[in-house]
Amino acid sequence: MSFHWIGALLIVLGSGMEGFRRAYLLQKRQLLLIEFAQSFTWMQNEIVKRQTPIIDIIHAQIKRKGDTGHLYSLFLENLTVNQALLGEAWKQSTEQYGKKTSVLFKEDLEWISRAGEAIQAYDRQSIDRELSFIIEILRSRHQEARNRAVQFGKVYKTLGVMGGVLVVLLLS
Repeated sequence: MSFHWIGALLIVLGSGMEGFRRAYLLQKRQLLLIEFAQSFTWMQNEIVKRQTPIIDIIHAQIKRKGDTGHLYSLFLENLTVNQALLGEAWKQSTEQYGKKTSVLFKEDLEWISRAGEAIQAYDRQSIDRELSFIIEILRSRHQEARNRAVQFGKVYKTLGVMGGVLVVLLLS
């Protein structure tokens, strides 16, 4: 009799954990989007106002805490080891980063990938204009992800637990 209760508890616990995991992924997406927006804002200021070389910007971004550092380390590797051009190296890096993380949507990665085309330009006005546009898009996508996390996070958690209870009821 007690084995049945232990099994039922494990089923409810397992499905509840899956619901919490899915809610966490929604939360993680919004955090990544705002982290990339902040990273691009800093990069924009360094390139346009301080005229910092791109290699110094990459090294500084790698040292930052968070998931953006991994993308910049892939970018540095593609620039130095693979000897790719700036825009091509950034695109390859975002593709590799997209395979590593399943949190960001394909559209999110496409906008992040466009930053490579933006920093490839030679005049600072073009870089400033393109990066500003990308930052605004990422912030709006962050707001959408935030709303989605609030809206669906509770649903995923509830469905996870209730789904486990339903499975236990159906099996008993």
